[in-house]
Amino acid sequence: IPDLNNVETQFFCQNNRLTFEDLERNLDQVDKNLYSDPDYLPFLYSPQQKFGREHDTTATNDRSFTLKIPCGGANNQYKWFKDGVELTSVGDVPELFFPKITFADTGYYHITVTNSIIPDLELASYPVRLLVQRSCIERDSLALVALYNATGGENWTRKDNWLTGPVSSWYGVILEGCDVTSVVLQQNNLVGTLPIEITNMVGLKMLWLQENEISGEIPDEIGNLKNLLSLHLAGNKLSGKIPSGIGGLSKLESLFLDANQLTGNIPPEIGELLELKVITAGTNLLSGPIPPEIGLCTKLEGINFAENSLTGPMPPEIGLLSELQTLQLHYNQLSGPIPNEIGNLKKLWWIRCYNNLIDGEIPPEIGEATSLTRLELGGNRLTGTIPIEIGNLINLKGLTLYDNFIEGTVPSEIGNLSNLNYLSLYNNRLEGDFPTEIINLTNLDFLHIEINDFDNIPVLPRMDSLFRCNDNNLTFEDFEKL
Repeated sequence: IPDLNNVETQFFCQNNRLTFEDLERNLDQVDKNLYSDPDYLPFLYSPQQKFGREHDTTATNDRSFTLKIPCGGANNQYKWFKDGVELTSVGDVPELFFPKITFADTGYYHITVTNSIIPDLELASYPVRLLVQRSCIERDSLALVALYNATGGENWTRKDNWLTGPVSSWYGVILEGCDVTSVVLQQNNLVGTLPIEITNMVGLKMLWLQENEISGEIPDEIGNLKNLLSLHLAGNKLSGKIPSGIGGLSKLESLFLDANQLTGNIPPEIGELLELKVITAGTNLLSGPIPPEIGLCTKLEGINFAENSLTGPMPPEIGLLSELQTLQLHYNQLSGPIPNEIGNLKKLWWIRCYNNLIDGEIPPEIGEATSLTRLELGGNRLTGTIPIEIGNLINLKGLTLYDNFIEGTVPSEIGNLSNLNYLSLYNNRLEGDFPTEIINLTNLDFLHIEINDFDNIPVLPRMDSLFRCNDNNLTFEDFEKL
């Protein structure tokens, strides 16, 4: 309430949310000389309701902190209470100062206030709950600030509480105890470079910065993050080499580097990542061979090195990866034969090695990889014949061998592939009669056998999509069957 201009008779204002500041400015407004009875009270202000508001406030362990519950008035005296018990050691202070707050200071605080010139009134505040949280290690907070500054944090799509509230409240940041363990800022308009300070967050388990505009090199010190489980940097503009220091990530389970502008070789230190389950570095500018050390990563389930300029052979050490499920090496310049050890991969269901320079024969051991559902070897320099062991791949749905130099006849065992829906054999040197067992392939939708030397095709199963057989030695008799 403001200054009231001399209320001549009585002023009653009790049962509001007024503080002593309101009352002090109006104490002398009522003209008490109008009344002869000294016990008559023309100014009634007691009691008042609680002041302030009930809420939570957060402090950081081992830091100084001041708890404030404001109450207006120039002549106030204060008593502080925690969980309903008066803090007699504190004394008459308007603010409660903790030089080094601890978890034991957590609790509900309130104050009562009296005033030396406003008699017969005691005000009480609503309680404030004080929460004490663990502090983020200064090293980690400085690393995050460096990341913010180096990647244009002021222009991020989401930057809730960054550089203002406690680190635990920053968007995309998760703490466990005193350590930052997760930084997840994918698709967040990070533009700039990776500061070396991020490699100081040694408690970090997850770093997801994919699909941003981050450029520059991956710092070699990335290997300092000994607890990192997942590193996701795909879909940025990173350049330079994959650092050899990456071998220091001894606990890493997933590594996503695809869709960047990385150059140079895949470092042999990749073989030091013994916990690795997934590695993707496709759609980059990588060159050189696939290091044989990859065979040491025996927990690998997925490899994607597609769309690079890798050269040399497919290392036979790949056959040591007994957990491998997907192998994507397409659109490279790999040469040499398919290693016989490919048959050791009993869990492998997808091979994509098309559009390389792979030569030699398809090894018969391929028939031992019985989980295969997709076998894509087109666009290479394969020679020899289609091995009869291909018929062991009864789960196969797609088989592409186009644009090679494969010769001989198609083995009748192809009829065992009852799940096959896509078969592409075009532009090879296949000849003779197409096997009648193809009638068993009732799920077949795509059949491409053009540009070969087939002399005869049997009655085919009905297909709902494509059948191409031009540039062979077929006659009208073959087409009449269709």
